[in-house]
Amino acid sequence: MLFFRYLNLSVHTSRFPFVNIPTKQQYLDHLFPFILVFLASVIVFYIAGLYDYHTSIFKRRIGTAIISGQLWSALVAIALFYFVPFFGIAPKISLFLYVIISSILIIFWRLVVERLFVRQHDYPVMLFGSGKALSELQAELSNHQAAQFNVVDSSDMNVSSEEELRNKIQSVNSNILFIVIDFSHPKTEHLLPFLYSSMFKGVVIVDFTDLYEDIFQKVNLSSVSYEWLLEHVSRPRRPFYSFIKRSLDIAASSIGLILSLIFLPLVWIAIKLDDAGPTFIFQERLGLHKKIIRIAKYRSMTTDDRGVWVKEKDNRITRIGKILRTSRIDELPQLWSVFKGDLSLIGPRPDLVDLGKTLAEQIPYYDTRYVVEPGLSGWAQITQELPPQSLEETRERLAYDMYYVKHRSLFLDLSIMLKTVRTLLSRTGK
Repeated sequence: MLFFRYLNLSVHTSRFPFVNIPTKQQYLDHLFPFILVFLASVIVFYIAGLYDYHTSIFKRRIGTAIISGQLWSALVAIALFYFVPFFGIAPKISLFLYVIISSILIIFWRLVVERLFVRQHDYPVMLFGSGKALSELQAELSNHQAAQFNVVDSSDMNVSSEEELRNKIQSVNSNILFIVIDFSHPKTEHLLPFLYSSMFKGVVIVDFTDLYEDIFQKVNLSSVSYEWLLEHVSRPRRPFYSFIKRSLDIAASSIGLILSLIFLPLVWIAIKLDDAGPTFIFQERLGLHKKIIRIAKYRSMTTDDRGVWVKEKDNRITRIGKILRTSRIDELPQLWSVFKGDLSLIGPRPDLVDLGKTLAEQIPYYDTRYVVEPGLSGWAQITQELPPQSLEETRERLAYDMYYVKHRSLFLDLSIMLKTVRTLLSRTGK
């Protein structure tokens, strides 16, 4: 970053900028301070966890680690330049450029260069899980190169006896680097002493649930219990996160409502010419803590879809309705609900009241998705290939919704917003 300190751009009388070449003394004055800043940044990144095993394995932690590391790195640099007397310089522009450009380069290196050019390690691993989740994870680790794992052996904890599981763990040698085990499984409690002993063989113990969530970006529903929910979902309030999220909702919905006025007369004319029916429909849906909320949409169907799944080629959808639903224009009136606070920009999609009650009776822990504000777009909407049209597909949606509830943050919300825009622009919205 020394380069940017030396490029002192100014405007010449000819209206073209020119570059002043730094003198030898200027170079020497800045060399030592910036070397210290660089070394301090490396230490800060190490403390932030950018070089940890778990950060390289669990990709979702990279973003948080980079943001945290860059923030503290910038604070350390400011402290060095402005509060250490012998530095003698205060490069405001250079510090700004340092933070911006180094952030871009770090993200580019971690997410692009490392995956394309840096040799990926095949970490030998033993898997201890159960049911469908075990087969899913084993198949994904075997086929997904970025996962960096080589599955040496796997055991279904529902089928294997405690003695078989114990013998496998005791047989672990230096050829195994990781043991991935489901800590929520009842049999794990009796295996803990043997897992502890394997640590002295250099084995790293990883929670099956954490690895599953990181790779599939959804929750393993078979591991969910009341204890799991109380541990991972019941969180104390986060005033800063709530304030920023609500502020973004108000700002974005205000702008969106103003811009949506352009579509109102066009949609009204199109619907009237199509079937002369009403322009809007109003639906009762389940909001935060299962409170019933009333939302508006542009009408896209001949009848209201009360508690019945809408299929891709549903004959209830009108000709104009197909265009409105594909372009997501039909949901623009919901921005008013966002402005009022009944909805958020980001969160699980709110269910129709009748459908939501039915699903809660048939799917365990389905009500969990109501502990956060529902949203116009959510993690399930940008991740699941198709909207749910059956109980099994709804369980899949719940797995994604629970992932959001557990990991919700400003970083995840921003990621969902950007992916939603990309989905809308590519016209693959669900």
